[in-house]
Amino acid sequence: MADNLIRMQYATECRKLDLNNVNIKADRLSIPSDYPQWTSKGKIGTFIWRSLTTLYVPGFVLVNQDKKQYNEHHLKCTHRGGNGMASLILNSIQKDNELNSILQKKRIVNTDIMYSEDTGGLFLHGLNMYLRENLCYQDDSDVLILTGPYHLDISDVKGQDLVFTFPLFDPNSVRQFVELAYSCIHEGANTALAIFVTRLMQNSEGNFPDSIPAEYGFPNPPRGYSFSELVDML
Repeated sequence: MADNLIRMQYATECRKLDLNNVNIKADRLSIPSDYPQWTSKGKIGTFIWRSLTTLYVPGFVLVNQDKKQYNEHHLKCTHRGGNGMASLILNSIQKDNELNSILQKKRIVNTDIMYSEDTGGLFLHGLNMYLRENLCYQDDSDVLILTGPYHLDISDVKGQDLVFTFPLFDPNSVRQFVELAYSCIHEGANTALAIFVTRLMQNSEGNFPDSIPAEYGFPNPPRGYSFSELVDML
């Protein structure tokens, strides 16, 4: 009963978004020792978001000992490989009481179509497949909202709790998420929320880095898909 109330309240909040006045709330969390493994969370307008890791790009941000711990945690996550990192995200969703209450008719959106190989697209595709099979328990449970980078087909979202995944929390991904989520909610989706693999931290001027160093990049896609197999799927 409590879960249904949380879901209903969040569905109401999702419908209150004003695209002309989207405030972003971002909280850095303590490095977790147990699930859920999120290191940042917040809201984009009225939509909830989480991120697995939080990264301070060296040379772009002055990295002190506190920030270094978050970078080291990021590397520990990426060094687990694609399956390991995807399982951290899956288990974090499942152990997050708020998300678990909301995601009752969960569907994974095919956000990977918006990204190229070198911007995390391959890892994101593997992550989305992993979540479809292990969170939704069926291979074909994604809502194929995107038939191209900016082409929407939102005929099958009614009543669904949509999960949008993105490689990085940065201005471009935030903008893409809020526009897509807003459209889906107004086409009948019940709720929408975002999972970012990594939150990029701003510098003292409030700017985001243009890219991340290779050593902080994403692992190979989950399940060990080859490059050619993934290209065929995209």
